[in-house]
Amino acid sequence: MNKKKQAIIDAFEKGYSVINGNVYYKNKQRKLYLHYKKKGDNYPYYSFGVRSQKTRVQIYVHQFVAYQKYGDEFINNEKLVVSHRDDDSLNNREDNIFLVSASDKNKFKKEKKA
Repeated sequence: MNKKKQAIIDAFEKGYSVINGNVYYKNKQRKLYLHYKKKGDNYPYYSFGVRSQKTRVQIYVHQFVAYQKYGDEFINNEKLVVSHRDDDSLNNREDNIFLVSASDKNKFKKEKKA
């Protein structure tokens, strides 16, 4: 299991949760960070930081929501990726998040551009 997915599990077990797109820890709302996966990318993402295995790790909110919703299905299947139904990468509500194969997600993105 990769470090990011282990950090998601650790955060969940520590009591982190996402409700309506907001991150909470011990009933207090946590600060979200806005960033892009790579320079020039048009899809910004929210993330939050946690300590996992003695290091600080940034977790994408949409991936944490996928774990809350799908559990081990998301963690154990390397072929599945998280997608947003409305194609808004900042909308991390549970009803907007779903799992899809990477190839299907790429096909969907190409169809939307055409």
